[in-house]
Amino acid sequence: MGLLPPETSLLLFAGQGLDVEVLSVDRYGRPVDLTGFTVTMTVRVSLESSLDALIVKSSDVPGEIDVTPLLGKSVVHLEPGDTELDAGQYVYDVWATADAPLRRIPLIATSDFVVEQAVTTF
Repeated sequence: MGLLPPETSLLLFAGQGLDVEVLSVDRYGRPVDLTGFTVTMTVRVSLESSLDALIVKSSDVPGEIDVTPLLGKSVVHLEPGDTELDAGQYVYDVWATADAPLRRIPLIATSDFVVEQAVTTF
């Protein structure tokens, strides 16, 4: 790719649904063809956490991540139930991977995933 993936902090309220659009471009600004890749988003407590991931979304699961391969575009669908987390700062990243040949492309570098609690409850 030539460029380091951008850091993209996310801020949301616990229980909020959100669509996260990820555009993958090369150093010339052209879309990276994601044909044959699986796109995965992972949220963890911290980089050092040995606990299971809090959220894992994959383009292999219908409805979790939609990919438009030739445009280098992915949309991660976070449902309200995905973000029912305690208020706090977590970390996440987004990767595209392919098996044959083995390839890994970081689409979003490790970034902050911040969850806040709403004052008003419904």
